[in-house]
Amino acid sequence: MYIKSIIFLFCTTFAYSQGYTYLLEDINGSSGYYGEDVSPSEFSGQVTLHYFGHQN
Repeated sequence: MYIKSIIFLFCTTFAYSQGYTYLLEDINGSSGYYGEDVSPSEFSGQVTLHYFGHQN
């Protein structure tokens, strides 16, 4: 049962992660893309981490 749950979780996560896109301004001052609009499609073939924080 445990293995089936892990496989199900992996498959659904992979299925819903396809085609995920957005376009946001990079506000990280130490980034090479600072001030530019970036999207995940610019980093195809690379592992990406999506973090949405809040800036006051």
